[in-house]
Amino acid sequence: MRHLLGDYQLFKDGSGLVSLCEEVTLPDIKWKEEDYSGGGLIGTRQMKTILEKLEVKAKSAGYEPELVSAVGQMPGMSQNYKIMASFIVPGGVEIPQKVLITGAMSSLKRDAYKPGKSGTEYTISDITFYEEWFDGVLKFGIDLLNQKLVVDGVDLMAVRRRNTGRA
Repeated sequence: MRHLLGDYQLFKDGSGLVSLCEEVTLPDIKWKEEDYSGGGLIGTRQMKTILEKLEVKAKSAGYEPELVSAVGQMPGMSQNYKIMASFIVPGGVEIPQKVLITGAMSSLKRDAYKPGKSGTEYTISDITFYEEWFDGVLKFGIDLLNQKLVVDGVDLMAVRRRNTGRA
């Protein structure tokens, strides 16, 4: 059986709980591809070139003034977020998950204000740093600004950084 999400908490800049998040959508990991034919190939194949834009989406219950100030920051400013989760392995133990994110909130969409009603806010953040840990093991990490790509604990960009004098 698959792992089931037992619970999660979302924190901002080490200051504690962000809001009453009902849902968080982690970024899709998708490569842009282009056709390649050359070097003696007898056909065409798809070559992965760069990762597509990484976004995190969150849905919050109620209205949070902190989210308004986060989306209003100057371009280029970013915040650090952390998601701590517990995954249930049916018939087994619970496994911790930790997600570290650095990014800038680019959108805040809100439901209409209605007296006595709890509204919903939707946020989208463009991210430049992302790490996903399961049970203490770094499974995937990307640092766009420092040119790092880590898969199963191995930095796949280390040689390129060294070759270009960035190591």
